[in-house]
Amino acid sequence: MPTRRGNAVLAAAAACYLGARVTGADSLYAVAAAGAVLPALAAILVRRGGRALGRRRRRPSGPATRVGVSRALSRARLFAGDPLRIELSAFNPTPVTTPPLLLEDRAPAGLGGPIRLSLPGMPSGSRERAVAERRPALRGRFRLGPLDGVVVDPFGLASIRRPLAPAVQIVVYPRIEALGARLPPAGTEGWGGASLSAPALSGEEFYAVREWADGDDLRRVHWPSVARTGRLMIRQNESRPSSRATIFVDTRDRLHHGAGSARSIEWTLSAAASVVWHLARAGFSLRLAVAGRPPMRAVAGSGGVEAMLEALAVARPARAASIAPDARELRRSPGSGGALIAILPPPGEEGRADLAALAALRASYAWCGAMVLHQASFAEISPRLRAQAEGRAAGAVRALRAAGWAVAVAGARTPLPQTWNDLLSVEGLRPSRPSRHS
Repeated sequence: MPTRRGNAVLAAAAACYLGARVTGADSLYAVAAAGAVLPALAAILVRRGGRALGRRRRRPSGPATRVGVSRALSRARLFAGDPLRIELSAFNPTPVTTPPLLLEDRAPAGLGGPIRLSLPGMPSGSRERAVAERRPALRGRFRLGPLDGVVVDPFGLASIRRPLAPAVQIVVYPRIEALGARLPPAGTEGWGGASLSAPALSGEEFYAVREWADGDDLRRVHWPSVARTGRLMIRQNESRPSSRATIFVDTRDRLHHGAGSARSIEWTLSAAASVVWHLARAGFSLRLAVAGRPPMRAVAGSGGVEAMLEALAVARPARAASIAPDARELRRSPGSGGALIAILPPPGEEGRADLAALAALRASYAWCGAMVLHQASFAEISPRLRAQAEGRAAGAVRALRAAGWAVAVAGARTPLPQTWNDLLSVEGLRPSRPSRHS
């Protein structure tokens, strides 16, 4: 198909032909003819070269007629800032040398833009490969591909593009930080049953098998079932009740400050992902709630954690006016009890109902802790607005502490591990009010 350059040459040829008709200059006819013939020859050339990109057709007893192209990913799910290796490879199984090819894997800006591999003529049986390493800085769900093959003539007058590999989905979780070894009190029976360490694996009893899912430990493969069913089966063990925790994230757009990746909502989602990852590794049964959306069901294990991290990866600012409905959902069973960790900006001037709803949650959980954002640190604002923001934060801290919550204030430059340690300090861990489950 003509490229922009090819279309420009055709337009110039048409202009020369009209000029020749008007002036009668024979030389312009020659230029017009050359301008019309060159793109046509280029189109024929790339069409012949495009046969190497055609559908995979193999004669019953004949050789392959298409270049083999593949894409390999180091992972399809990763945390922001982690490396992502993308390998493109091409193999020429045909009996002839291919024309020059360009492999282009379409990728959005969040993944660093398109990945291109330029291939000279590949002799029969040869193989070419290229590896690109990207470090996505933004959370989200991204589409990589399709992987296209492009043939262009030497003059750039015509090209042909055909898909060679389908698009794949890549999920980038929010950036996480290591939070150390401290855990919130979150016993299965309230404060009295609180446990500050992960449940022991001893005493687990094998009682069923199920089909393997992504993330399962391959050491739990049940080989007799694999031999019987032909599918990869995993031992399902019955273990002791695990500690429980609920993570609530306030993503209301009007309360968050800053811009881009430095916005306070990004800090909030990163903190939530870090807490989910930290408590999951400690063996907690977790439940995630995001403002304006129903809470996710309580889960344990890698599959449930991945679902929570993906929910945080694709979370968008909420338009909800109040979190009182979310608080009512968090008080309902199943799911209440254990620990509650809330990560939120201080409510606005009309946020007394929000603070009252949060305070009422203290009776439904063994322990409640809140990371309250210091909003003034996430944006350049006037001294008057800064003073108002600091006043709202101080009011939220007083109200929650009075209700028996442990509270830590987090700023844009406050390390998350420090905020976590402040939240779980000896002062914060002391229950101020007996729990309904005690």
